[in-house]
Amino acid sequence: MKNFIFILILFCTSLYSQVSEVWIQNYNGTANGTDQAITTIMDNSGNLYVSGISSGTGTGQDIVTIKYNSESGDTMWVNRYAGISSDQVNAITCDNSAVYVTGWSFTPSRDIITIKYDASNGNILWFKTYNGTGNGGDYGFTIAVDGSGNVYVTGRSDIGGAQKFTTLKYDAFGNISAGWPNIYSGPLSTTFDQAQAIKVDVSGNVFVTGKSGITGTENFLTIKINSSGTIVWGKKYNGNLNSEDNALTIVLDNSSQNVYVGGYSIRTGNSYDYCLIKYAATNGDSLAGAFYNGPVSNHDLLKNMTIDNSGNVYVTGTSWGYGGGGYDYATIKYDSDCIQQWVARYNGTGNYADSPNSICVDGLGNVYVTGFSLGIAGNDDYATVSYNSAGLQQWVQRYNGTGNGTDAASSIAVNGSGNVFVTGWTTGIGTYDYTTIKYSQLPAAPSGLTALADSSRNIQLTWSDNSNNEAGYKVERSTNGGNNWNIITSLGQNTNSFLDTGLIPNSVYYYRVFGYNIFGNSQYSNIAYDTVISVNSIDNINSLILIVSSLKNSGILNQGQANSLIVKLNTAVNKIQEGKINTAINQLNAFINQVNGFINAKILTNQQGQQLISITNNIILLLQNSDSYALINNPEIPKEFELKNNYPNPFNPLTKIQFSIAKSTNTKISVFDILGKEVKVLLNTKLEPESYEISFDGSNFTSGVYFYRIETEFYTNTKRMILVK
Repeated sequence: MKNFIFILILFCTSLYSQVSEVWIQNYNGTANGTDQAITTIMDNSGNLYVSGISSGTGTGQDIVTIKYNSESGDTMWVNRYAGISSDQVNAITCDNSAVYVTGWSFTPSRDIITIKYDASNGNILWFKTYNGTGNGGDYGFTIAVDGSGNVYVTGRSDIGGAQKFTTLKYDAFGNISAGWPNIYSGPLSTTFDQAQAIKVDVSGNVFVTGKSGITGTENFLTIKINSSGTIVWGKKYNGNLNSEDNALTIVLDNSSQNVYVGGYSIRTGNSYDYCLIKYAATNGDSLAGAFYNGPVSNHDLLKNMTIDNSGNVYVTGTSWGYGGGGYDYATIKYDSDCIQQWVARYNGTGNYADSPNSICVDGLGNVYVTGFSLGIAGNDDYATVSYNSAGLQQWVQRYNGTGNGTDAASSIAVNGSGNVFVTGWTTGIGTYDYTTIKYSQLPAAPSGLTALADSSRNIQLTWSDNSNNEAGYKVERSTNGGNNWNIITSLGQNTNSFLDTGLIPNSVYYYRVFGYNIFGNSQYSNIAYDTVISVNSIDNINSLILIVSSLKNSGILNQGQANSLIVKLNTAVNKIQEGKINTAINQLNAFINQVNGFINAKILTNQQGQQLISITNNIILLLQNSDSYALINNPEIPKEFELKNNYPNPFNPLTKIQFSIAKSTNTKISVFDILGKEVKVLLNTKLEPESYEISFDGSNFTSGVYFYRIETEFYTNTKRMILVK
């Protein structure tokens, strides 16, 4: 055997991400007694199955298997199997149409029991018990199914005072296949053997591992059985102290060329270390291996193992921590040659006993471990920990059941969307109940989205960033009231605003935002909308007139209702042209009041009315912030900047100023007195290339000489005008 390779890689930083509980399902059995979920599995369609033990009424302990809708958490079916006395389940598996469990049943001796359920409705298709040749105890510890529906169960049979590996193969109809069962009594067998893990390859070869030998001097024992039930090879591992070595778990790589066996071994003094061995599947040659001795050289017990599509192996177990704080989770990633890549430890909030039971890995290399951990209150809680592919802790989720008592997670699964499912038992009202939890790793949805248009054809979006695990945000926009949406931008992490620019004046834009990460998208934010403000108040009012006319043409408003609105808008236009801005604003406010009246009377829907009100408020804002200005009807884009003479000049009290903008730029037009003091800002906004006209009202100024000045990024000019009263 090759020398074992030991490399310790310490990571001192952690990246904590957000995870949320989607649903929690409890199951309290018919007798309101002890209900403990032992194992869980997810099928290829995303359905979740949980199996465990439940106190029956007059039947002792029963096997209860439940199917959940993984999206909603709804219970799809529950099946209770009650033998003549107590029953025990230890493992579950499934294929596309059925679910299988194994354990043992008192009949009246302990016999291996295997049950096949119809996955669609939970009906038992068949159940089989196995009473070994010695008529002693028979125990099923684990189960597997192949692509043809053959079912494999392994465990232990007590035969004439000895304990033997017992492996069963059933066909799809529940018949024991020819050449089976396999009772291992080969040259490596001892008086006390117990199989504890099984895997099956695509050719129907079966790999079984467990322990062999009397208590305190057990060895790893791993065997390969072909599809006909014949032993191909057997391998034993005896540690260097000829003391206790216990194999608990086994995995196959995707090629079925390599088998990995995991457990623990006493190597120094009386302390256990993790032990991992890689065998060649064809002949059982030992190819590589590794040990893990924790930071204080005390007990380290590997409990479970999984493998990813690249052949990386992940193990987890309990490992004595620093400072006498008891056991911690210790999770390790090895490459396909058993070379250690990283070690990640978890010491729970109670700083004492933390014990993982189950481990899984997703397609991105993220690792999930669950078990139980002493909490601050002194009772065990569920403790589920996630690590990324580099071994950095991403999140921890603890769960304290409703009874605030002992809670222990037993099994974990993850689906392709990164949803994590944990099951086990929690203290309910005085007794244990099944408790199954779904966690989502999607970002939390942004909220409080607002959209605010400015006077430069832009809309400013802001929202609340409620997530700390998003990769970024995406903004969607609609121009037809939310009937169709398009993504207009992707933003980075920790973003809560976006400026949408270059929009079409007098158009209503709708927005929604969602977060995203490697697992998918969050829910959408609320929808927010606003109307783009035109640079010209009169153009905006004319757009309102068109909208009102369309409401009349579609029969929503009658002739009188529409005309009363249009009269107010036309009056506002006239007053703007006369320079009477306050009078124009009064007309627009009257327009808003009448629209609100139509909303209250259910003549207009809230959306129809708010569109009119939003545009009108933007016009009022524009009028309040600057004197009115308008586009001059000029079919050609100006080639040069120009500031023309005002007319009339002299004037009392109104005059008009024309100017041309040749490039898009922020434009400021101001009025100064004879001493050079700025007395009025007529305009300060971004303008597009056009010819414009703006009015100056001198009603509140004394007679005299004044100057008006244009300032842009590209052009500046000043001219004189005379106010005569």
